[in-house]
Amino acid sequence: MKIAVDLHSHSGYAGGTKNISLEGLASSMILKGIDVLGTGDCLFPVWQKELENKLREDAEGIFIIDSPQRTFYGLRISQLQKSARFILQTELIFTFAEPTIKTRKRMDVVFLFPSFKTTNEAINLLDSWGVKNTVGRPFVVCQDGLEVGDRIYQILSIDQWIEAIPAHIMTPQGIFGSSNKIDSLKTIFGEKLTSIHAIETGLSADPPILDIIPELNNFTFISNSDLHSAGLDKLGREFTCLDVSWINYNNIIQSIRTNHVAYTCELNPGEGRYYFTGHKGNRPGHGGDICVYAPNQSPKNYICPVCNRELCIGVAERAEYLKMRQSRIDAPNKKQRNFITTIPLLEIIRYTGYKDKQAYAVYKDVIIPFGNERALWESSLAEIQKKLSGIIDNKSTDNILKVKRGDFHFNPPGYDGESGKLVIGKKLDLSKFKIEPENLEQAPTQLELF
Repeated sequence: MKIAVDLHSHSGYAGGTKNISLEGLASSMILKGIDVLGTGDCLFPVWQKELENKLREDAEGIFIIDSPQRTFYGLRISQLQKSARFILQTELIFTFAEPTIKTRKRMDVVFLFPSFKTTNEAINLLDSWGVKNTVGRPFVVCQDGLEVGDRIYQILSIDQWIEAIPAHIMTPQGIFGSSNKIDSLKTIFGEKLTSIHAIETGLSADPPILDIIPELNNFTFISNSDLHSAGLDKLGREFTCLDVSWINYNNIIQSIRTNHVAYTCELNPGEGRYYFTGHKGNRPGHGGDICVYAPNQSPKNYICPVCNRELCIGVAERAEYLKMRQSRIDAPNKKQRNFITTIPLLEIIRYTGYKDKQAYAVYKDVIIPFGNERALWESSLAEIQKKLSGIIDNKSTDNILKVKRGDFHFNPPGYDGESGKLVIGKKLDLSKFKIEPENLEQAPTQLELF
């Protein structure tokens, strides 16, 4: 059986998040077609208590809502109980120092847990390290990279079914991000690297980008939304479709460990906030001027020609560097990576011109003939056109079909924390993409970027 899982989310206690409830998450799951969702922040005591009070175990390590009092999007929670399933999950932020680097570095890691017993043991372990567990995503302060790997291994040693997955691996807060300047996972994990089975692609990368990095060839790729709200444009914007015999926790973990991935659903990397190298216009000294560069267009010294500071290096450029840097690694045969690229349906509807409640009404009209948004994107062009005929306006249908065909791009693509700007109706060759103010000389300062 094929199930869609989204295993990286957050509660309202994580910082930078909106008010999030289990019931709201469950409602969006059904509309999006997500079968199993990570709870987010399961080691944070306040959220953990709410999880224990509202969830009951329906299958081994799989939880459903056990409170039928409320209604969301016209669906009673008693209906949601039948299909909205949760796995205990959190993200931990490990900070560490490296001898050759001045500033402390950061590695974000997703953890999956089989039971509340194991989450309690993990909380006790954090306490023994002196971790201040006062926010949804606790910070684990480490002396160096190897201590990061050792502490991750200690958490994994609590139970053989706990899983650790390096999160959004190429963004600045990912282990291979440009802020860390780390060239190999072995720098962190050493001989314990065999305990890591999968990495998360992140919103600014996809399998083709990551597959050029030799060290990643032997890992399972999974995609998750990393949601900070239960919105229909956030939850399930990326997910992983797994092959399992039936839905329970161990089967899901085993399918990840053995790469039984039917496909991943990816945002177009151009929409991600760190796809290209650049500087946004509100940085000091920019006065609204932006700089955006494709990998082969960046200044040779990687210094912004406007503010004379280091550019925020994009995922595309960082991946090309790691490909070159790791060329000495004897990479095994690459795994087959099946994936689809989409744009959240609600985002397309808003692009067409609908706003607020009207946009949500059109959204529900679209998915009624399919059952959920996931089924829409799994359908053929002919089937989508047939089922939407007479359901919504022609412009909205046309935009959905264009996205399905891949007739869209982002101009500019995402850079320096800014999401890419969607343009539906045509493709764009990004190989020579470059935006910078005219008549600026490149700064002469040399910089050791990587």
